[in-house]
Amino acid sequence: MAYTIGLDFGTNSVRCLLVDAANGDELGTAIYEYETAQEGIILDACGECAYNSGPL
Repeated sequence: MAYTIGLDFGTNSVRCLLVDAANGDELGTAIYEYETAQEGIILDACGECAYNSGPL
């Protein structure tokens, strides 16, 4: 049995999808929210804005 894993790394989270490669059935999903991300903004250890993915 073969599986395919898809990962989507975004600004605030990473999403994962597990699919059966033989028939395309979705077997599972998961989302992990980054602890240092908030509403499209990556914060550094001091809570200052280190990166903003949205328009300025």
